[in-house]
Amino acid sequence: MDFKGVDFRIATVKNNDGTTEIYFEHIGSWDDCGLIQRILVKENECSVIEEKDMVTDKDVLMQFKNIKFKLTHHYMLGNYLFTRDDSAVPILKQLAQNVIDSITQKLKAKGLL
Repeated sequence: MDFKGVDFRIATVKNNDGTTEIYFEHIGSWDDCGLIQRILVKENECSVIEEKDMVTDKDVLMQFKNIKFKLTHHYMLGNYLFTRDDSAVPILKQLAQNVIDSITQKLKAKGLL
C-alpha cells in the first residue's frame, strides 16, 4: 500500500456542550484504533483504565498522568480522543500529534511514505 501524498494530521472539534474531540485524519479504521492505543501506551506513558468493544464501535478510557480521556472508534466518524476538560485539550493534542508522528516515522522507515 502506498501512503505517499496522504495528509496524516489531527483535527480538533469543539462541541456545543463544551466537549472536545481530536480526530486522527486518515487513521480511521478499527485496527487503527488498536494501533493508536498501543502507541499511546508504549510510547506516551498512557494507561488503559477500561476498554469496551461493541459491535461497530470501541471506547477506551485512558489516563495520562492525572488526565482522563477517551479514545473512541466510531464506525462512521473514525478514531478520536474525547474530553470534557478544556484544560486537557493542549496535552491531548500533543499526544495525538505524537501518534501521528510515530505512525509517519514507521511508514517512512518501511519506505511506504
